[in-house]
Amino acid sequence: MHTEIVIRPAADADVDALVALWQEAGLTRPWNDPREGIRRARAVWPDLLALGCPKVMLMVRADNTTVLDWYDGLGYSRETTALTGRRLIPEG
Repeated sequence: MHTEIVIRPAADADVDALVALWQEAGLTRPWNDPREGIRRARAVWPDLLALGCPKVMLMVRADNTTVLDWYDGLGYSRETTALTGRRLIPEG
């Protein structure tokens, strides 16, 4: 059986299926709410374009090669940067 895959902008009705796909692929983390991430991205993308935002940058863990390869395929390019952080509130 052949199933056609259609890539298009996400709609409100797609959020549950997107989250389920990410969970099945092991892409979610307990400290990140995937629904909130989708909501934020969908809320600001048109505004960023309208403001003339020249670039969007993402943080992806270096060992998450599947996702890095996926973003490569979407036209993103890998940057050489250093990221530092300090937790202000303990995890848990």
